[in-house]
Amino acid sequence: MLCFDVPADLQESIGKELLAEDVAQYGQGPFSLHAILMLRVVESFDKAVWSWRDVVRDLEKTRASDDALEKRSFEHMHETARHVIHCSEMLETAISVAGGLVKEVRGSPSYQSDHTCLTIVKDLELSVSLLTSLRNRSQALEKRLENEINLASQVFVDSSFQKHALLTRSIQALHLNARHDGLVTNRIAELAHRDGEIMKGISILGMVFLPGTFVSVSLKLRDPILPSMNGH
Repeated sequence: MLCFDVPADLQESIGKELLAEDVAQYGQGPFSLHAILMLRVVESFDKAVWSWRDVVRDLEKTRASDDALEKRSFEHMHETARHVIHCSEMLETAISVAGGLVKEVRGSPSYQSDHTCLTIVKDLELSVSLLTSLRNRSQALEKRLENEINLASQVFVDSSFQKHALLTRSIQALHLNARHDGLVTNRIAELAHRDGEIMKGISILGMVFLPGTFVSVSLKLRDPILPSMNGH
C-alpha cells in the first residue's frame, strides 16, 4: 500500500491495523482494504473535528464581557470558520466515497454468498454513519462560529455607536460652552461700551467746568484781599 501526504500517526495506525490478527475477517476481496482504511479515516476526521470544537469552545468561553468581545480578532475567527467549513466539505466527500463503496460491494456478484462482503458492507455502513455524525457536528460548529462572529460584530457596532454618541455629546457641550463664552464676551463688550460713554460724559463735564474753575482760582490767587461773601 502506498500512502501520499498522509500524517505519520495515520500511517502508523493503518500499518498496525493491517498487521492485526483479526484482519483476516475481511478476506482477500477487492474492497477489504477499503473497509480498513475507512475506519482509520473516520478516526482521523474525529480528531480533526474535535480539535476545531475546542477552538470554537475557547471562543465561546472567553465571551465573558463586552471588553473581551471588542478585543477579539475577526481575522482569527474568520480563519477558524474557513477551516471548519473545509472540514465539513471533506466530510461530505468522505461520506459520498464511503456510500459509493457500499453500493459497489452490494452490486458485486458474490455479495449474497460471500460472508466477508457482508462484513465489509457492515463496516463501511458504520463508517458512513460515523462520518455523517461528524459532518453534522462540523456543520454545528459552523453555526456556532457564525453566531460568535455576528455577536462580536454587533457588540463592535454598538460600542462604536456609543463612542460616537459620547463624542457627539462632547462636541455639543463644547459648542454650548463656546456659545456661553461668546455671550459673556458680548456682555463685557457692552459694559465696556457703557463705561466708555460714561467716561465721555465725564470728560465733557470736565471740559465745561474746568475753565471757570481755572479762572476763579486765578482771580483768587491774584487778589487775596478780596472781601469775603459775609462782608468782612
